[in-house]
Amino acid sequence: MFKTIKSKFIALSVIVIILSIGIPVGFLLNQLSENFKDRSEIMVESAIDLMIYGLNSSMMMGDQKNVQNIVEQISKNKTIEHLRIFNKLGIIKYSTQKDEIGKNIEIIEPGHIEEQIYDITERKIFLDKKTNVYKAIEPILVETRCQSCHQEEKIISYLDVDTDLTKAEINFYTGSFHMIFLGLLLIFLLALSFYLIFNKMINNPLNKFTLALEEVERGNLNLKLPADGKDEFSVLNYHYNRMTNELKNSREQIDEMHFDQLQRADKMVTLGELTASMAHDINNHSAIIMSRADFLLYEAENNKELSACIEDLNVVNDQIEKISKITGNILKHSKKLSQSFSEIDLVKLVENSCYMVEPLIKKRKVKLIKEIKLSSAQINGDPNQIEQMILNLVSNALDALPNGGELKIILQLTEENKIQLLVKDNGIGIDADSLEKIFSPFYTNKEADKGTGLGLYIVQNICKNHNAEVKCESKLNEGTTFIITFGKGNND
Repeated sequence: MFKTIKSKFIALSVIVIILSIGIPVGFLLNQLSENFKDRSEIMVESAIDLMIYGLNSSMMMGDQKNVQNIVEQISKNKTIEHLRIFNKLGIIKYSTQKDEIGKNIEIIEPGHIEEQIYDITERKIFLDKKTNVYKAIEPILVETRCQSCHQEEKIISYLDVDTDLTKAEINFYTGSFHMIFLGLLLIFLLALSFYLIFNKMINNPLNKFTLALEEVERGNLNLKLPADGKDEFSVLNYHYNRMTNELKNSREQIDEMHFDQLQRADKMVTLGELTASMAHDINNHSAIIMSRADFLLYEAENNKELSACIEDLNVVNDQIEKISKITGNILKHSKKLSQSFSEIDLVKLVENSCYMVEPLIKKRKVKLIKEIKLSSAQINGDPNQIEQMILNLVSNALDALPNGGELKIILQLTEENKIQLLVKDNGIGIDADSLEKIFSPFYTNKEADKGTGLGLYIVQNICKNHNAEVKCESKLNEGTTFIITFGKGNND
């Protein structure tokens, strides 16, 4: 029910308003009510005491006819509505209204006396909740001086006094209703004001901001929010606008870079196809040269004039075989990589990869050190992918050695009996900020024409495919080491 900030704010505001207005108003009304209650009880008791005094005076003088006059005189007080004297049977002897004399009070005003007459033994003052006026019944007791006439009776009769609302009381009760009504109206107006203020200053800007974030989630970065003011929402909107601008610029740069990379990838595909075609043609010509060289070797064995060329012809054959291996590797890698996993020997893959890049390593004047501490290392994987991973790491290492240096390829076992491949160079190294991003796609520190930013991203994916872990340790101007740890395998 109270899940939103709006509903919580409204509920809390209403509670605070009710407490801040209701408590003071209730306290004030209660205090005034207590004051009027005390005043009314004092007034009723004064009327009773005055009437009792008049009755005693008249009775002692034997002037019973004067009792009615006393009743009428006291009733002239505007606060007295009725004044009656009735006996134990309820027959009215004296009253402010003469037509009531001689009649039973229960017939004239049924329920006026809430209990039996003979149960009334002392003065009782009570509030009539229907009329909000105070009433009193006083038993007139027989005093010692009255026993000559009334003998042993304890109660002669009963004095009944009904008050009327004074002008002050009428104003109080009317004012109470007005005050309650005004309090409720004030609560409503304050709650409405708080709601409108909250809606305008908090809820509406918050809704706009939420909708703007939803638009960003959908990919719309063109929506702007007003940020002209100095309040918190203006500051928030300013940061939102700056964020969308940066995201938009980043997206444009990524799209532009992605387009460039796709163009380069397309060129690389074309170049790969061209290279494969050239390798195929070179193979054809190499085969012809090799066959001619073999024929000349055969002839040289039987011809003394050609025997001096045997050593040269063997050198030609060796070089042609090397050319065939290079073109064979090019043709193998020009094919689409398979996804078939099988038992492969990592030692042979490392040796073969090193042989493939050996000409490039010599050209870069880099010293290659192989530390293969295993005779075999069997893993379950795709040989083409593993070979591509090794070539990518070696290529990165060579790029980090522009002026020559040392490249180490180490294959070993860890303490947990896991196969570990290390490609280590003593080149330029990688700074700490870049080290956290090197496996991100399209991230590169190389010049635009030298790197795509996909090499290490591909290495990471190949490692994931083979349930292997890849880590990089590097220091600027000291070198870089890539550590690839495979799961346990069969090794010697």
